[in-house]
Amino acid sequence: MRLTILAAATALAAFAAPALASDFTFVVPLQLHHLPADIRHANVECSVSASTIISGHEAAGAAVGSGHTQVDITGGEYNGDVTVAFNASLYQDPHQAVFWDCGLQQLDTVAPGTATGMAYYPGSAHFIPLSPGAAVTTTISGRLR
Repeated sequence: MRLTILAAATALAAFAAPALASDFTFVVPLQLHHLPADIRHANVECSVSASTIISGHEAAGAAVGSGHTQVDITGGEYNGDVTVAFNASLYQDPHQAVFWDCGLQQLDTVAPGTATGMAYYPGSAHFIPLSPGAAVTTTISGRLR
C-alpha cells in the first residue's frame, strides 16, 4: 500500500474574505493507493495555532481553530485535492494564527456514527500495514506568515 499526503499543500488564510467565508481554507493534495477494498473514507484534519516561546525558540502555541473533511475512497484509491475550511474557535482571534498543520487522521471502513466497521489511525499499532519501502507522509505543517 502507498499512502501519501504531498508536502506541497497550499495554505490560504482568508483573513479579508467576505463575512460568509471561512477564516481558514487549506487545499491538501491527497494520494492514497492500494488500500484494502473495505476502506471507504479518509478524514483530513487541519489546525492553526498561535505562536509561543519555548526555551527561547518560537513554537506552535495555543490552538486557534481546526476543521476536517471526509472524502470517499473507491477501489482502494484516492488521488485529488481535499479542501478543509473552518473558522477560528470561539473567543479566538484568527489573526493570532501563525502555524498550521494538516494530516490524515483516520481511514474508515464504514460511515462515521455507525456501530459497525473499523477506524484506522496513522501511527497507531492498528494502522493498516504498509508495503516495505512504501512512501508515507501523514502530516504536513508550516507557517502562515
